[in-house]
Amino acid sequence: MGTPQPPTVSVPAPSLNQMLNSLQERYDAIHSMILSVDINTTTAVKNNGRYKQCADLSGYILVRKTDDFRVILFAPIAHIRAFDMVSNHETFRMAIPAKNRYVIGLNRDVPPHGGVPEGLRPRVLQDSILIRGVETGQAAALVADDSPSGHEHSKIRTSDLRNYRVSILQPMDSPREMRIVRSLQLDPITFLPAMQDMFDGDGKLETRIIYGHYHHFAKLDFPTSISIWRPRDRVSISLTIKNVILNQSLDDGQFSLKFPEGAKVENQK
Repeated sequence: MGTPQPPTVSVPAPSLNQMLNSLQERYDAIHSMILSVDINTTTAVKNNGRYKQCADLSGYILVRKTDDFRVILFAPIAHIRAFDMVSNHETFRMAIPAKNRYVIGLNRDVPPHGGVPEGLRPRVLQDSILIRGVETGQAAALVADDSPSGHEHSKIRTSDLRNYRVSILQPMDSPREMRIVRSLQLDPITFLPAMQDMFDGDGKLETRIIYGHYHHFAKLDFPTSISIWRPRDRVSISLTIKNVILNQSLDDGQFSLKFPEGAKVENQK
């Protein structure tokens, strides 16, 4: 006697409103997060086609809406603080004690000469972890892919399900013209994000984020694997989420980074 097969269930195609509402509800449910993480980074070595993998680091990421963000990472053996970065909407402060390096600057994308992690800007991680819905002035469109979704659901057969992408569009100078700023692939049943693409002003891919292995933390399904790929900078970042503390009160001091007295500070503003 063969293994019983799950029943085939007809799943209606999701609507754009369903997907947008799901995104917004997830975003609204988060006021703060403390993530316990392992992080691994890989970057291409200029001009020789090789890839350099940095040592695995572990630590914490603190998020407080709307724009407070902090990353604290520790060296794997001595467990001393190896990297500390804090940011708000406009600026960031970064400390790498082992290199005696202290930086202040604007919270924007990775500079073309930046290494990892010191070349990383907070916005890249923040937008990967805290997925925003459609913002004021933006529009959205739903696009169905022709390829099977590949999502696995134990109670039903899903071979006929399709991927769906929500494209988020920003008006250009002309009111009749729009450009894509983000594209989100959502699970067709749970509406959980599976992939997010971010584009620059010319519509070229800047960042691709893959979300996987969702786990239920404090009434929220959250990915335990987040893979970030920035093809232009040839940088890959892998986050393993070990724990999530949701909506705990975080004070201003947890988003304050003081440099040692007399430290030489690089100003990248």
